[in-house]
Amino acid sequence: NMQQAEKLDAMLSITLDFLRVVFGPAAGESAGGVSRERALEALSQSFERRVLTTFRSKYTQFLVFYACSFSSQYDRLFLQRLVEIAFAKGSSDSDAGRIGACCYVGSYLARARTLRTSTAKTAMRLIATWIHEYLDAHDAAVTHPDPKLHDVFYTAVQALLYALCFRLHTLASDHRDPTFLSAVLRLDRVVHSNLNPLKVIDPDVVKQFFLANLRHPGPAGPAAEPGNLKALLRRNATLIVASTDVLEESFFFPFDPCTLPLSARFIDPVYQTWVHGDASDLALGAP
Repeated sequence: NMQQAEKLDAMLSITLDFLRVVFGPAAGESAGGVSRERALEALSQSFERRVLTTFRSKYTQFLVFYACSFSSQYDRLFLQRLVEIAFAKGSSDSDAGRIGACCYVGSYLARARTLRTSTAKTAMRLIATWIHEYLDAHDAAVTHPDPKLHDVFYTAVQALLYALCFRLHTLASDHRDPTFLSAVLRLDRVVHSNLNPLKVIDPDVVKQFFLANLRHPGPAGPAAEPGNLKALLRRNATLIVASTDVLEESFFFPFDPCTLPLSARFIDPVYQTWVHGDASDLALGAP
């Protein structure tokens, strides 16, 4: 209710202000009696143990989002840890934990305004590498999409495409690395695989990726061939897939806009809002 939201906003804004003192440019190596390293370690451990494991956590995840905005090293370490949880070979984390990490990776890549493009590309490359290795191992034997059996795969694809909805313009305009989309991410292979991720993942992400792909073809062509992509979406419209509800937890974008007014004053300057491309765009849950 409104009263609880106001209390939460007050507590978060106090904590965010403390993080500003600890990590801000005016702070020394130790501010407020706490070293940056200790504060970051405590925040990271709390996020991993409490926030990451909480289904559809509300707002508290913005503490680590804000802290990471103060240093390219911090956001690199944050993404690196999430990628390890989601995609490390022999990971002991449950599928639920890996799916949660995927959601946070995609949402952070999309929304962190201070994130360097080079860091974002490294994370995307790691996600794409895992996706293609998964296709190598499983796609030939697949006859139809199965959200229950391949839940981590679908969430990984959704994370990558969601991030691209926000970053495709920058990546497609980079003449220094014109083949990143076509030769590194190789999205045509992903979207046209037997696993057919575009039938399973969030329909809003599918639509926005399709529109972004049309708007930003780039020097090496579009991220995915538009004509083939459109034909696939038409076929998918008549395809029935069972158990899509099992991926409800992956239709979660943890860094959707912070609507708490006091806390938003800290978050908004380092936050990437969704920019509408045309009147038919959906908001991806964000203004």
